[in-house]
Amino acid sequence: MNIIQLGSSSGEVEVIEDVDQGMKVFRVNNGHIDFTVSPDYGGCLISLRNKNDVEFMTSSFPTGAPKPGGFFDNYFGGVQPIVFDEEMGEDFTKSRTSREKMSGKSIEIGHWRGVEVNWVGNLQKITRGVDFKIRYLTTAHSPIVLIQWVIKNKTGGPMKFWPSILLDPDLSNHLSGGSYQTVWDGESVELRQGMVPLAVTPSENTLWLKPKTGHSETTGFGFMMAGQDSRMLSASLGEALLLAAVDGMTWLLPGEERVITASLVVDPEDFEDLRVLQSELGRLL
Repeated sequence: MNIIQLGSSSGEVEVIEDVDQGMKVFRVNNGHIDFTVSPDYGGCLISLRNKNDVEFMTSSFPTGAPKPGGFFDNYFGGVQPIVFDEEMGEDFTKSRTSREKMSGKSIEIGHWRGVEVNWVGNLQKITRGVDFKIRYLTTAHSPIVLIQWVIKNKTGGPMKFWPSILLDPDLSNHLSGGSYQTVWDGESVELRQGMVPLAVTPSENTLWLKPKTGHSETTGFGFMMAGQDSRMLSASLGEALLLAAVDGMTWLLPGEERVITASLVVDPEDFEDLRVLQSELGRLL
């Protein structure tokens, strides 16, 4: 039986509102991990660190720019929520979600505390009038960042689009030369980063990005998305790795709401623990 500790009954989660290089940011510290979210910067989680000060994210903060190689026009990095629909002219690589006007606030839901970023679609025709709230939550002394994305159609007509979460890990330091473990075709596999392009669509929505063997400051981090209908994609070449979780095509009738749940887990100990947590993600809030 797998037992996963989500946090501690002692301690607290500190949320501090600040300004960094002219951008509003929220800094969250739970005594075990700390992370930073900016509503002025596409609602992205721009930094995630463990108690040994290992940074897991890379970002172009404070200025969004094309992804190196020019394949992603509005690259912001870190954990980046985007919405696209190529049939409606909003290509995945040109999505303007991160350019929307957003606001943020601290939020508390039960034992969970963190940041909520909200916006109403305007720049993108496919989401105009749709209400978005993305929450980055944690509990005291927890290794988990729970990501909850609530999408509600407040328009008078049906809406169709593809909500996605992009993740850009920092592979320049502690995770350089490592590997990632996932489930592929029903089997647990560990894949090494290398100079041969490799794209994988896991058969389960769980992935563990690991450092080289014997690293003492971190065991890496896990990334997962609730449910089996959504799909994750991992694409790597050398020290470049892009992770994406696409929640499938979303149809929302007027007044309908959809909740997407994902999670980051810092310094996991066992891949089976991550798989169990993924199976329970939708019930944590």
